[in-house]
Amino acid sequence: MKILKNIKSYIVISFIVSLCMISCVGDRMKGSGWATPFVEGNNVYIGTIEGELISIDIMTAKENWRATSLDSEFLPKSIYSKPFLFDSKIFIGTPAGKLLGFNMNSGLDEVSLQDIEQRVLLAEEQIGPVIVGNILLFMDNYIAIPSSDGQLSLFQYAQNEMFEPICSFKANDSLWSKPVWDKNKQQIIFGSMDGNLYSINKDCGLNWKFPTNSSIVSSPVIDGDKIIFGTLNRSFYSVDLLNGSLNWHFNDSKGWFWAEPVLDSGIIYASNLDGNIYAIRSNSGQIMWIYKTENPILSSPVIIDDFLIFISKQGELQVIHKDTKRKLGSCNIN
Repeated sequence: MKILKNIKSYIVISFIVSLCMISCVGDRMKGSGWATPFVEGNNVYIGTIEGELISIDIMTAKENWRATSLDSEFLPKSIYSKPFLFDSKIFIGTPAGKLLGFNMNSGLDEVSLQDIEQRVLLAEEQIGPVIVGNILLFMDNYIAIPSSDGQLSLFQYAQNEMFEPICSFKANDSLWSKPVWDKNKQQIIFGSMDGNLYSINKDCGLNWKFPTNSSIVSSPVIDGDKIIFGTLNRSFYSVDLLNGSLNWHFNDSKGWFWAEPVLDSGIIYASNLDGNIYAIRSNSGQIMWIYKTENPILSSPVIIDDFLIFISKQGELQVIHKDTKRKLGSCNIN
């Protein structure tokens, strides 16, 4: 058992070293920071604040290809939405409210610019609604796109290799977080800057909404018959999936819950802008431990075996044991 633990520690340490080395790629990664990278096979796909989609080989840290000047006629250029894979294409949501598909191997545009101009997937005037939250792929060929105008739009992939509009639901403020699909109850759940957590069916009809009196940026996570999420009023919630009733409420943090929480073996790991990682029992809301750092944590932690990996706003990557919060190692990737 001790040998196995040592092997796991070696793997995690090697992972840290690899990330620190990849961070030295420099200008190749310049401009990234808003959109969550997407990993497929040995490649990572990154949307940048300069409006580019970049494919990088994880093993060599070399660039495969770069799709530049996406929607260059519109401002702002930054890409906020995480790329996703469908039908052997990498899709990206753009600040102009468009959905673009690229050949995952070559980066060549799979949909002609003329078709994109003629078939805008989100209605727009001038700049149009910015796609900020990550796009949800569900039921094999459906997607749900959140946008800055508060609209969640559902599309179905058609035989002509385009996403055809199905319906839409309008919240009272911007949608910044990724929706989630509850397969058992056939519902889509998402938070809004208007302070509500919404549940709608696949025809865009409202099932229920849960008010929090604070903006929701963090994407919710399904936990059995519950859904968990954090807000910008320093609170964390567990809500019943069936009717949206409150299970428990935690409000002892000192900062915003910005990133999506991570759930593992009945424990919620939630990063916070107060610089802490909170380990919370999902069945009761009881705090198991708090790991304190010096800087805000904007991104979600990652779990590998018994270890929790996270990065602070200042670029410090840390690894701790997820049960004991013992620190294993750290490095700066700026």
